[in-house]
Parts: sequence; C-alpha cells; structure tokens
Amino acid sequence: MGDREHIEHARLRDRIGQYHKYVVNALVNAPDPHSSHFLPENDRFNRDFAAIEKENREKANRLKQEKIDSKR
Repeated sequence: MGDREHIEHARLRDRIGQYHKYVVNALVNAPDPHSSHFLPENDRFNRDFAAIEKENREKANRLKQEKIDSKR
C-alpha cells in the first residue's frame, strides 16, 4: 500500500494543466531568483513609505497650485 500511495502522490505532484501544481513548502520562504514572487533583500527592507507618501502629497499639492495659478 505504501508504494501505491507514493506513486499516486508523485503523479499528483507532477501533473500539469487544469489541476493544482504541487509546490514544495520548503521553497516558499526561499523562492528561486528567476520566479515571479522573488524580491531582493534590499527591496524588501529598505523602504521609507512615509517619505514616498510625503513626496506624493507634495506633488499633488504642487499640481493643484499650478492649476490654480493657470486660472488666474
């Protein structure tokens, strides 16, 4: 029985098409660098979201002021 189950699991793991493709759980935290869900460490941790948000607000405010100035 163990051999049959092993063969069935291997077939489930290897089949493609409209079925779920088996993903090894050990590789979820260490994706392949060529995969679509890979992100380098410097992009993951060196983010300053507050500065980016401030820049976006300043840009929107500047565009608003330019629009007001052009109407004058």
